[in-house]
Amino acid sequence: MKKLYTLAATLLATTSLLAQNTLTSADITYLGDGFYQKECDTTGVQAGAAGNGITWDFSGLIPKTDSTFLDYIDPATTAYASSFTAANVALEEENGALSYFELTTDEYNYYGSVTDDGTGGTIKYTYSDPARYFSFPLAFGNTSSDNLAAGYTAGGLVYTRTGTIDTEYDGFGTLILPTGTFTDVSRVKIFEDNHDVATVQGFPINVDVSITTYEWITKGNKSPLLIISYVKAVTSGVTTLSKIVKMATKKSSGVGITENNTALELSIFPSPATNSITITSSENTATINLLDISGKQLTHNLKLNQENDISNLQPGIYLIRLNSNNNSTVKRFIKK
Repeated sequence: MKKLYTLAATLLATTSLLAQNTLTSADITYLGDGFYQKECDTTGVQAGAAGNGITWDFSGLIPKTDSTFLDYIDPATTAYASSFTAANVALEEENGALSYFELTTDEYNYYGSVTDDGTGGTIKYTYSDPARYFSFPLAFGNTSSDNLAAGYTAGGLVYTRTGTIDTEYDGFGTLILPTGTFTDVSRVKIFEDNHDVATVQGFPINVDVSITTYEWITKGNKSPLLIISYVKAVTSGVTTLSKIVKMATKKSSGVGITENNTALELSIFPSPATNSITITSSENTATINLLDISGKQLTHNLKLNQENDISNLQPGIYLIRLNSNNNSTVKRFIKK
């Protein structure tokens, strides 16, 4: 009888070990979601092992930047909506960068982005063949592969991009961060291999970039708890290697990490606006900054909980940033 109990206990432990979460589209960020993200020191940081029942210990991570807020918004409210008509959600960063996605019950596809080119202009990456990041449902051990194609202009050169993207649910277990320990965590590995080509006077300029990204995700949290990316870029035969480590926190209550950087209450109306906007918040001592879409701070006297004259602003998209006690929230409005 003792042997039977021992066998039953072993089977129970094995069953528990194999009970990984299956990810669905409900576990991916969508309209109205948002989270804070901190970039961390990469020294000595490695993604760790794949497998079931893994413990990933990143308790020694050292944040090296303040939190930045990432907001998931309706693409139709952005200035570049006409270039990304298939997207149904856009990721807006505090610096004004925008990325466009399509989330369905079956897939999560990337259609491109608009970023600062470092000279005051923008680079718009548009994908004629989107990169499929996830296929749903995504269970432990599942893999998927997809081709991608895009175009963009940078430095006066027109580039075409071809490539592939491979996704694998390669790990499940416990994640330890400086902010706490998280169980039932899924790790997804995404490998993107891009080949970009431009032509100058008949001679090709080749840029090859491969990115291996690991994302640690918990059910119900949506935003990854941790992201580690390894980047290899080869430009005209010259290779550069880099690593990026980011911790993320969800802006609303839930499974995510809790810290001081919680979202502040902020409302702006009307939007679109013609002559004035009213900015409301319960944070009466907060400071307000007006930014253009690139994230550049503008000189403008704005006040909380009262009407503000914006008639002298040029038509376009603007950002309002609210700061209080080391926390911040950013929201956009449109000036007609």
